[in-house]
Amino acid sequence: MEEKIPVIIRMDKEKFTPENFKLKLKQLNLKHQDIIYAQAILETNNFTSNIFKNNNNLFGMKCAKQRPTIHIGENLGHAQYRTWEDCLIDYALWQTSYAKGLNENEYFTLLDKMYAENSEYVAKLKNIIKHYE
Repeated sequence: MEEKIPVIIRMDKEKFTPENFKLKLKQLNLKHQDIIYAQAILETNNFTSNIFKNNNNLFGMKCAKQRPTIHIGENLGHAQYRTWEDCLIDYALWQTSYAKGLNENEYFTLLDKMYAENSEYVAKLKNIIKHYE
């Protein structure tokens, strides 16, 4: 019997727009999409930061060492990705590794303890969410 090998076909990268980003969040079925969108706005200074532009890094993520990752290297002290979609897939890997099954409050607590470098991080996220509701 011939062994079947799964194949992943990657299409050309889509242009980044906030609308495409939100669509990809839905396609990936990520939990807490409003929080993730707010994180991207905050971490990229509304999608204008050098780390986003040069690294396709939407979340200021560092190179993962203890979980699966698809980053292609490090640049500017942060993980670098082939596309912004790859960064979002890597965030999904982070979420699956550390935040699976958390409710919104637990997710904010995790971000505050594990992700944030600023004590006002969660408050800033909540403010962004209110602004975009």
